[in-house]
Amino acid sequence: MADENVLPAAMLADAAGNPVEVTEHGEIKTSTLSLIMRDQVEGATLNTNIWTPTTGGGMTIVQSNAFLTLNANNTVTAGAFAMVATNKVVPFYGEQEVELSTSVKIDQLPDVNEVIEIGFFTATGSSAPTDGPGFIRITGGHAYGVQNFAGAETVQQLMKLDGITPNDPIAGAVQDYDCGVDSFNTEFEIDGNKFSISCPVTLPFPGSTARSTVAYRVYNKGTPPVHGCSISIGRMEVTQAIVTVGKPWPELLCEMGQAGHQSPTLFTTTGNQANSTVPATIALSNTTSPNAATVLDGKFKFAAVAGAETDYVLFAFQVPTGYQFKVTGVQIDTFTEGAAIGLSPTTMEWSIGLNSTGASLAVVDGAGTVAARRKALGCQTFTTLQAIGALAATIDRFFQPPLVVDSGRYVQIILRMPDGVATASLVFRGSVEIQGFFE
Repeated sequence: MADENVLPAAMLADAAGNPVEVTEHGEIKTSTLSLIMRDQVEGATLNTNIWTPTTGGGMTIVQSNAFLTLNANNTVTAGAFAMVATNKVVPFYGEQEVELSTSVKIDQLPDVNEVIEIGFFTATGSSAPTDGPGFIRITGGHAYGVQNFAGAETVQQLMKLDGITPNDPIAGAVQDYDCGVDSFNTEFEIDGNKFSISCPVTLPFPGSTARSTVAYRVYNKGTPPVHGCSISIGRMEVTQAIVTVGKPWPELLCEMGQAGHQSPTLFTTTGNQANSTVPATIALSNTTSPNAATVLDGKFKFAAVAGAETDYVLFAFQVPTGYQFKVTGVQIDTFTEGAAIGLSPTTMEWSIGLNSTGASLAVVDGAGTVAARRKALGCQTFTTLQAIGALAATIDRFFQPPLVVDSGRYVQIILRMPDGVATASLVFRGSVEIQGFFE
């Protein structure tokens, strides 16, 4: 006889019949995912702010055609390896799932003497992983889900939804790989086919550490494989599920390598800050930037000039194609060098130029051209008879909301000196810091 106090069970599903996911405690998941790390591979330069590459035994790593390829030269040397691991270490939060989603292409499936690994793990060279709560291992033509707790592994072959057919990778095709980790299990997915491995009942978590890098590796065992295979990475995203981290989006972008101190396409410094090097003495100009278009800010040095109502461009940075640059602040410091200020003061008016189509301050609005939109930053003054080493008051501006510079446009630091004397040996030197991020 049925218990009248027990309600009949019901299943919630979407329009396609897929069941609504719930937590391990039967609670419906209602929050959105928080993106905490990503790289959409583009260009021919490895983003070293995100990845650390290592190779050995002749394997190469090549980035081109929207792929980052490990063992691009298909080396079969015994013990050879190629690996990239993220610089950022991903934290795990117990029951709150962390998921890697990535698109990968394998040119040909590895035989038993070659191994490909994708996911959350720590390893060096061609040695066995030392830890890793969840990663996919491909060898001998098959895919396996792996949990590695301080070197001890739980390994199961990945199967399709029917539980009978092996979920093997398809050579030459771009496929979606997912690894989701929480304290209860690790979920593996290739092209929508999910497979879970429960955390062993004797362990508190699938891995022995509370954080891990995201890593991709291909290596040959002690016996050379018949053919070398490569793995090409097209996209990598890591999300934090169930909880929302609550960090501001600009902070998350900076954590993902898009802070203003590094170019988002060349992955080199944007600052004129050469190690232990005196900045070159620049010639002030209204139309020509003394630095390359890849230099955002940094040190400057110029000889004193007579006062004039002329605007000089000290920095003119061109925002890389496909990005916007958000300026959140500007700081400027200036001091004297070489000689004292004479009987006439020097006044410096600073401003910032935004969204011009050219580095020159002479650019005007016209057919296909846009003049800089200017915003005052403040003034600095050196009064009469100030000694060598005199320091002007710091200019420190904060912008909320940020100033926006569009793709391909310029952000400029502009200086005008209405008062001043071209005093022999007198040099003005200092630094400009532009705070911001790329999106």
